[in-house]
Amino acid sequence: MESSGVSFMSHPDTEIGGGLRQFPSTVWSTLGDGSDVDPARRQARLVRLMEDYWKPVYCVIRSGWSKSSEDAKDLTQEFFVRAVLEGALLEGFDPDRGSFRTYLKGALSHFMLNASRDAATQKRGGGSKVLSLDGEEAELSALLPDEKNLPPDRVFDAAWKNAVLGQALRRLESRLEAQGDRKSYRIFRRYELDGGPDAPSYKVVADELGLSPDVVKHGLIKAREEFRRSVAEVLCGYAGSSEILAREMRDLFGS
Repeated sequence: MESSGVSFMSHPDTEIGGGLRQFPSTVWSTLGDGSDVDPARRQARLVRLMEDYWKPVYCVIRSGWSKSSEDAKDLTQEFFVRAVLEGALLEGFDPDRGSFRTYLKGALSHFMLNASRDAATQKRGGGSKVLSLDGEEAELSALLPDEKNLPPDRVFDAAWKNAVLGQALRRLESRLEAQGDRKSYRIFRRYELDGGPDAPSYKVVADELGLSPDVVKHGLIKAREEFRRSVAEVLCGYAGSSEILAREMRDLFGS
């Protein structure tokens, strides 16, 4: 998902998070400490976490460390197996002290800088495969930031931001579908995402979708608000407090 043109970024942190009636549970509160959660359910949640955030890991290995697509995919698999499934990565994270994005970025840097080249070569291709990373080279290359020669931490942040927005967009679609308001999602998608660098006028969108400009205007207002809520919900899953949420919004979106 392209993140550059979405206008909710200009809203202050208090408004973005203000629609949440209470701060929701983090991913770690739902994973538990391994003793109070069914192992199969915990494993499924870990896999879901990895499926949501393998793209930033892949992007920073591919671009930040200048690896080929196949090597980047293999190293991504290895990182999640060794650090998440076999290692103690999650047990070492305290959501009350900072964001998971920053923590995971540091863990990945440590992994890449300290992995033995010979040992990694032996493991890659023959190790466990926990994620489906299949895709054409053009599709995977599209995940990479447009800017060239970014340092690894900025590559990671750009890819993480797109992962958050992609999840929020899926939440928005499901939420509006459940409300029986498919048209507001179509308006949002056309106006915010498909219009390129120059947003179309309300009249252009209205003519294309067979709606009135007034319906487009109000649908866009509603969808933007729901999208802000969706972004906040995604980020709340990886933050332990409203302060950390506000910091993540500033770091990722400059709000």
